Amino acid sequence: MSRFDFLRGREDALYDMCKQVEKYQGVDTDIFMLKSRRALEQIVTKLGCQGHTLREKVDDINSKLNISSDMKNRIIKFKNLCNENIHYEEGKTATVAVDSALAELVDICKWLVDAKIEKKVENVIEANVKVLQEKQRELEKAFKNNDMTAVARISDEIKDLSASQSIDIKRIKTPNDLALEKRLIGNDIETAEQKPFEWYKKAAEQGNVDAQYKVALCYEDGYGVERNLQKAFEWYKRAAEQDIVDAQCKLALYYIHGFGVEKDAQKGFEWYTKAAAQGNTNAQFMVADSYKHGLGVEEDIQKAFEWDKRAAEQGNTNAQCRVAHLYELGLGVEKDEQKAFEWYKRAAEHGNAHGQWMLACCYEDGIGVENDAQKAFEWHKRAAEQGDVDNQCKVACLYEEGIGIKKDAQKAFEWYKRAAEQGRDDAQCKLALYYENGIGVEKDTQKAFEWYRKAAKNGNIDAELKLTYCYENDKGIKEDAQKAFEWYKRAAEQGNVEAQRILALYYEHGFGVERDLQKAFEWYKRAAEQGNINAQCNLALCYEVGRGIKKDAKKSFEWYKRAAEQGDDNAQSRIALCYEHGFGVQIDEQRAFKWYKRAVEQGNIDAQWNLALCYEDGIGVEKDTQKAFEWYKRMAEQGDIDAQLRVDITIDMPI
Repeated sequence: MSRFDFLRGREDALYDMCKQVEKYQGVDTDIFMLKSRRALEQIVTKLGCQGHTLREKVDDINSKLNISSDMKNRIIKFKNLCNENIHYEEGKTATVAVDSALAELVDICKWLVDAKIEKKVENVIEANVKVLQEKQRELEKAFKNNDMTAVARISDEIKDLSASQSIDIKRIKTPNDLALEKRLIGNDIETAEQKPFEWYKKAAEQGNVDAQYKVALCYEDGYGVERNLQKAFEWYKRAAEQDIVDAQCKLALYYIHGFGVEKDAQKGFEWYTKAAAQGNTNAQFMVADSYKHGLGVEEDIQKAFEWDKRAAEQGNTNAQCRVAHLYELGLGVEKDEQKAFEWYKRAAEHGNAHGQWMLACCYEDGIGVENDAQKAFEWHKRAAEQGDVDNQCKVACLYEEGIGIKKDAQKAFEWYKRAAEQGRDDAQCKLALYYENGIGVEKDTQKAFEWYRKAAKNGNIDAELKLTYCYENDKGIKEDAQKAFEWYKRAAEQGNVEAQRILALYYEHGFGVERDLQKAFEWYKRAAEQGNINAQCNLALCYEVGRGIKKDAKKSFEWYKRAAEQGDDNAQSRIALCYEHGFGVQIDEQRAFKWYKRAVEQGNIDAQWNLALCYEDGIGVEKDTQKAFEWYKRMAEQGDIDAQLRVDITIDMPI
């Protein structure tokens, strides 16, 4: 199975997004579906860079076409999103990974539409016309000789060649292209796709097992025939029953997800087991996964470990990571942190980004090895250089804090920028902060605003709040109370308690929105219920004076009390007043005195005056004019005029 296999079954989502490409520049949607397992390889091959490592491919593309660093990062990001191990990273799901990968793929396709490489495409087509014609002659000869193995092989070669040519021909419609199009496949552009399918099907019907698998792929991809998952399933089944391991894996996937057949996790497990028995490490990994989660088989963490270990010993890096994880936690095997470290190290040394992350964590936390911040940094950096966005953020953070490496704000900025350009919202927020404050880069409030906006659009609540600050204070953007209100509302609706409180203020005072006291009350209440002290005080005031809600002294007292118990001195002073005068609660002068005293201890001026009165009049405490004088004097020294008059009167009184 290819690492791109998980894209199968998601073509509908890709098709919907590719429809947007069609609108973008009138390009045929089908050309940009790129649904096969070799999606990324097709893109790179078309640009003439087959056979290099991914980084070399990207550099080669750059040198030939002068593409932007942003597109380099996009291609690298797509590769990482398509890597199988993203399915098993903590906190991520396959669906999220697939959707992200598809979105990136569409962006790459958009760029390919814009890239002006007509001459290159023309040359590629011209060079391969003769090759294609020769292959067609070979195929006809194989049919005459009834050599179905050769038919399947040559059909596959023609399929790959004609597919790459049809992509290029359909994307660019210059006069030269049209002429080449006619020479290559005649007036019917679909011929290049239909013929290979027909050849595969003839060979498949005569029992050629490789052709049966290819027919299934064609039905799955809609290549040369209308897409039909039910027929794809049927042909995969025929090939699987003849021990074609890739077909067995496909069949398992179809049963588990219900593609072209009713869902049946048990049958899915059985077919994965058959493929696993033939030594397919991805199938072994999936058998382990089934045992781990009880999918189609009774949950058995020990058997999960055993199958993971079989795959790991054959070099499956995802399995190596999971074996390490099981050793680390002691699941299905005796806990052994040293072995966990060793398996993480094997996966890391084979380039698995998750393994590199976990190995770095081992060095950071001393799991199975001595703490070594420098080595932790080095492994995070190796993964980051592969384009892994989590590790890019981590490297930036380590440069920022000087852990395992000398502090370097400029390098921290560079790594945050690389992660931000891959769409990581927390990195985008950090990058904005660096621009805002001139950390590691020249100060630029406009760029700060732009990155805050990108992060905010990606759902980063901190960025949403920073964006409101920009709109409120003319930072990098013209002051706009309405926009500030909109972003506060977005953050508030995501549950940010401070945004909820401020949104209530906007409604209360009509900032950027029509004044609405009822909505102000509602948002104060939502923030107050999450424990926001200021919102609790504001809510108490709403109940006290009937702002946006009917007056309710009892509820007002209750909310002041909740804020007071969290240490808010104004709320403490307020409930002391409630106890003293019986507002929403039975009069209790002793408690009133106690709460005045607590508020005073936090420096509340109003409470100091009331505490002095308590001592002066014996409210909730034994009368003590000396202490009353001391509190009046303290307030007078703080500049309180009324207290100064009180002190003067006391001093002038006859003894």
